[in-house]
Amino acid sequence: AVVFVAFVMLRGIDRVFSKRVSDRMANYNLMYFNVLWPIGVQAMQILLCAAWVLYHRYSLSDRRYGLSFFLPGASIASACGAFPQWRLALFSFWDQLNALITGLPAPFIDVTSQGLLSNTVVIWTLVISFFYLGTRFHQEHYIGCALIIMSGLAAITVELQTNDPPLGTYNDPSGTQKMSSPLWYMIYLVGTVPSGISNCYKQKCLKSVDLEVMYASLWSGSWQIFWGVLLFPVNWIPLPS
Repeated sequence: AVVFVAFVMLRGIDRVFSKRVSDRMANYNLMYFNVLWPIGVQAMQILLCAAWVLYHRYSLSDRRYGLSFFLPGASIASACGAFPQWRLALFSFWDQLNALITGLPAPFIDVTSQGLLSNTVVIWTLVISFFYLGTRFHQEHYIGCALIIMSGLAAITVELQTNDPPLGTYNDPSGTQKMSSPLWYMIYLVGTVPSGISNCYKQKCLKSVDLEVMYASLWSGSWQIFWGVLLFPVNWIPLPS
């Protein structure tokens, strides 16, 4: 319970911080989400992995953990030994696609609406895992998805009734209230689909060979920097004003 509460709090802090940064980099959002963000996340991931290796090697006396952990063909990667790098690259491809697409409209959608739209990842994950993983769900899972949809409708209803703030508005970095194009909301919603694909793909890989989670995070993060640079030309695609 403590870990879950900490995760929810940190996720909220991350979302607010990311919104503030994207507001101030409205004209350079792709630089933020394609270059600065992946590099920053990977720097933290390397530090966490270093602590993870030291803990296993010196506290748990597991000599399999060492400098070889940071190599692409490490035998510690899974219960079956080394894990293909191309599969780890796909780990981060969908994550980067999600960050790229949802990052574009981030300055033009208020943080509350972003939170509601981001929750639709749960629905996409349910639908994709039903077909891709063959997962079957219970009544409470469908009720949870229904609550996500209802919370979005409730938020829209309140804004329509109170007009405070008016529906479809956002505050720019200077605090001025402006109207947002409806296309930004559609782009953001489409951007949550890759996250659902990523969740299902990761689950399949992690369970199929008992993949070492920290190792997978380390190398998928390295590949995410590559994907960020590769997808940078998206910056030149005309977008709604």
